[in-house]
Amino acid sequence: LESDETIKLVVRVTPDPQGIHRNRIATEVQFVDFIASSGELSYICAPIRSLQGDLFVVDKGLIFVVSNWAIGSPLDFMAYRWMTDQSIVYNWGRWLAQFHHLSRRFSAAHPDVARSIQRWDEMHHSILKGSVVHPDDEAVVQDLQHYGVLHGDLNVSNFFIVDGVGGLTLPTLSVFDWDQTQQGWYLWDVAQSMLTVNMLHEGGSVVDGSPVPLADTVQFETWMVDGYESVAGVGSVNRARLTRMLKLRKS
Repeated sequence: LESDETIKLVVRVTPDPQGIHRNRIATEVQFVDFIASSGELSYICAPIRSLQGDLFVVDKGLIFVVSNWAIGSPLDFMAYRWMTDQSIVYNWGRWLAQFHHLSRRFSAAHPDVARSIQRWDEMHHSILKGSVVHPDDEAVVQDLQHYGVLHGDLNVSNFFIVDGVGGLTLPTLSVFDWDQTQQGWYLWDVAQSMLTVNMLHEGGSVVDGSPVPLADTVQFETWMVDGYESVAGVGSVNRARLTRMLKLRKS
C-alpha cells in the first residue's frame, strides 16, 4: 500500500478473532526487528512501530503489521535468471549465512523467545509432524551453531534483488514475507532455497510440465554453498545434512 507519492509500505492484516495467532506474530516481529536493528543486513522489510511504539496492533479481532516495501527489483520467475546467474545464487547463499549469524545472536540474547517460536514440523498445520529425523540431525537440535530461528521460506518470490554498483558492491537481497519464521536447522533454510530448482529439475515447468534444462541442481547447490561458506567458513556446510534436509523438505 502506498501512503504517499514517495513512501511505500505494506500492511499485513491477520484475522484473529480467537487470539490464536497473536503470540506467533509477536515473536516473529520481535525477531525481524532484532535482525533489522543490527544494521548488518542492509535490506530487511522490517515492521514499523506504531505511534505507541508497538511492532503490531490488535483491533477488533484483527492483527495489523506495517512494514517497509522492498528495495530493488523482483526477479522474473520464468526468465530463470534467479537460478542461472551465479552472482545472484552466490549472494543468496552469502545472505543466508549472514542472517544465520544474526539469528544465533538473537537466540543467545532472547533464548525464551527463540524457543517459543513455532518449529519446522508445526508449519502448515503440522503436515511434517512425525517425520523421521536422522539421529545426527536430532543430536544437534540443542546446538545453537546448527539449529535456531529461520526465515523458513526464502524462495525467489520472497525477495527483491539489489544489483551491485559498478563492480564495487555485490548484488544482495531485500527480504520480505517473514510469516513462516520458524525454528529449525540452519541448513533447512538453505534446503528451502534449493527446493524450487529441484522441483523444476524433477517435475518440469510449472506451466506445462515441459523439461527445464536450465534447472541444474548441482550447479545451483555449488554456487549457493560457495556463497554461504564465503561467510561461514569453508566446510561449514555439512553436505550430507543438507541432502537430508532437502529430502525431508520434499517429503
